[in-house]
Amino acid sequence: MMLGFFHKFPYSNFHEMNLDWIISTVKALQASFDALKKETDDAIAYMTVHLNDSVASIINQMIAAGDIHVGVTYDADNERIDIVVTE
Repeated sequence: MMLGFFHKFPYSNFHEMNLDWIISTVKALQASFDALKKETDDAIAYMTVHLNDSVASIINQMIAAGDIHVGVTYDADNERIDIVVTE
């Protein structure tokens, strides 16, 4: 018998659904998505700062040791800076 499945819904007449329950469920879902987006944005910001610092430190150590040579060129037509790394 399938009656056990339907006890989770807050209405007894299938022709008259409880829209308050649907609205509150959608709002709770939206709040969950907002919290997930905030956590994701915070994690990306944290990783960006710390990875940039770590990578810059490693590259500076390699330049100081003479393991790599870095050349910077500016492309005025495309308005971009190109960084060339050679061993």
